[in-house]
Amino acid sequence: MDTSRLRDRWGCTPAWNANECVEDLALGLRAASPSGSG
Repeated sequence: MDTSRLRDRWGCTPAWNANECVEDLALGLRAASPSGSG
């Protein structure tokens, strides 16, 4: 993901890269899905 415009125009640098965002989303989806025990 190209964040150069965000950085150059607004001076903002994202805290996470795209790979870290996908990993975090996957963890959240696993935690939110029913496990079938209960």
